[in-house]
Amino acid sequence: MDARETGAPGTGQVSSEVRWPAGPHYFDLTGSEGRVAWVRYRVWSADWHTRTLKELGGPQGSFDRQVGIEMALDGALNSLSSAFDAGVALLIGAAENSRDIGEGNRLPVFQYRWQACRDMLNYPTIAKAEVWDLIIKIDAALEGESLRKPIGWLAQLRRLRNRAAHQDSLARHHAGGKLTGLSIQGQGADAFTYLAEMCDRLHDLTEQMIQVALRVGAQGTSTPWDRKMWKTPGSGGE
Repeated sequence: MDARETGAPGTGQVSSEVRWPAGPHYFDLTGSEGRVAWVRYRVWSADWHTRTLKELGGPQGSFDRQVGIEMALDGALNSLSSAFDAGVALLIGAAENSRDIGEGNRLPVFQYRWQACRDMLNYPTIAKAEVWDLIIKIDAALEGESLRKPIGWLAQLRRLRNRAAHQDSLARHHAGGKLTGLSIQGQGADAFTYLAEMCDRLHDLTEQMIQVALRVGAQGTSTPWDRKMWKTPGSGGE
């Protein structure tokens, strides 16, 4: 399905043309079902918005404040952050299944947080070596999330997402009078390169979350997901 983006009503201007995906079902897309499929779908959505940002930014990577650029940035940042949130939900459900917690006593969705998930995983019958390996990895990724300047890569990503949600637009970085990209944690960074790296990192992290959840007690099925990585070992990118 083609979704044509036009300029202001009545101007007749066409600013871009983006192919909007109409299918397939996200279960089929990710080779999985249930909550597992939703985690992978969020990563796929981040990939799609990042790819669209690259197309709209053009060969020079000029990420000015056109509406399509803002929509692609919003979509990528929100999908990346929510992929982790979906992984947390999967793990919480797995831990509750493992402990045979009844539906009426389960943690309400609005209280889902990594700390609550961490506490559930740190249970004698659950806290195996592979579970602690995941906990340590996530703790490092979220380090300093409540500080003025987050330290962990995931904490930085989520702060960037929050900044875009609360302000009118993400700050841009200029060098020599030229727009060079987003200002990420005070450092000039190319938006596409940064988001592509985050897509791969979220993919790796959430796949580990999925495997741990399935072993702990998550319901659903999963087959290997043939997702194309943006960056392969020894390459400079896609």
